[in-house]
Amino acid sequence: MLLALLALLLIAAPTAVSAAPDDPTGTEQSEPAGEVTWSPEAAIGELRTSDWAVMPGSVAVIDRTAVEAAIGDSGIKVLVTPFSGLSEEDRDAQYDAISEVRDAIEVDDVEVIEVTGLSVGASIFDIVPSDLAELHPVLERFDVTGQVVAAAVYLQTRELPDDAPQATPATAATAAEVAATVADLRRDPVVVRDGAVVDSDPEQLWRNRLPDGALRLVVMPPIAVGSDDIGPTAADLAPSFPGETVVVLRGRWIDIAGPDQQELDSAVAWSYGFASSGLFGWELDPGPQVALVARRLAEIRSGVVTDQATPDRSDPLGFVLRVLPFVALATVLVLVVVTLRRRSQERVQELQEAADAADRRAAAAARLPDLAAGILALDGLARTGTDAGIALERASRNYREARQILTGTPDSDRAGELVDTAGREIATAADLLDVPNVPGALR
Repeated sequence: MLLALLALLLIAAPTAVSAAPDDPTGTEQSEPAGEVTWSPEAAIGELRTSDWAVMPGSVAVIDRTAVEAAIGDSGIKVLVTPFSGLSEEDRDAQYDAISEVRDAIEVDDVEVIEVTGLSVGASIFDIVPSDLAELHPVLERFDVTGQVVAAAVYLQTRELPDDAPQATPATAATAAEVAATVADLRRDPVVVRDGAVVDSDPEQLWRNRLPDGALRLVVMPPIAVGSDDIGPTAADLAPSFPGETVVVLRGRWIDIAGPDQQELDSAVAWSYGFASSGLFGWELDPGPQVALVARRLAEIRSGVVTDQATPDRSDPLGFVLRVLPFVALATVLVLVVVTLRRRSQERVQELQEAADAADRRAAAAARLPDLAAGILALDGLARTGTDAGIALERASRNYREARQILTGTPDSDRAGELVDTAGREIATAADLLDVPNVPGALR
């Protein structure tokens, strides 16, 4: 587990009740904007007489025995609430409701661990998975026990435990189970299992991003904690659909297989980083979540000119594919960032300034993959010594310096300037070479 000064937000928050069809967070809201589905007054009442308050609609799975062993007699209490709505008003209302509970309960050195959906907070910190192995049980099984235990340990020791949750070994699906699922997918490219809900059209959202890409999707509810039966995997199903992408969505964990597996894995890793705040804390529809992967695949696979060869699939955009998971995970799961939590008034300005710096750093880091893709797209077309070659060299130099800053001691303003400059130089080189639609170009 890693400690973050609240989770990094990399996706724009929709402000309307509904979002665009291919928005990674978008689906029509069932609750009025600015409301929560649970009662802070009820939570306060429960926490005054108990160490736990689990609100109706909560989805997080928590091993109470493990958490209570970590809490001991410290007096730490746990508040568990449902996912927040998607709109900014709903998320503000959720935040205000949690703050109301904490202000009422956190007296006489009592501290509250808060769980919103799958997001775990302690003090002004979020406890977040440090890698995909830790993320797996959270998204697939909605099991946040490891995060809550880590939060309890941190509040008492100001250190995080080294132990990470262990994934439950999965039993291979039988041939009959695979055949049955294949038959279902032949009848309908989107199969929704009992307990899962899909309000969008995932296949259409996928084709909006990848017009020539075929999708077979199985949507499943979260797997029960401790169960080794996860059903057929994407790898089990893919041989029956050659040339197509097969996705099995278990909870919010994306199991994917198909042509160009390296590209698929990179796009999924990027989507986890890009949409992490939503994956942990918000109500989401499976369709837009899967469409976000299609969006990244389209960006990775796009050719920049009609007479330029498609990137070699044996090592497609090799450097970019190596950097994509790094940026996704390092930006969201590793960087220590700050956002404002309405605590004591004397800290408001300090936290807001830190939040602004974190936003700038996140924005710069999120643009690195596109810059790398743009540089690679033009490399070989721009001759050394020409105006285009000079512009591309300047872009490369600024990109490298920005990456060094973002992976070392951060200077968000300097990194942002370097990223902007690199983007403008890529645009200059692309214009000189008459190459349209180059990734990362800033005009």
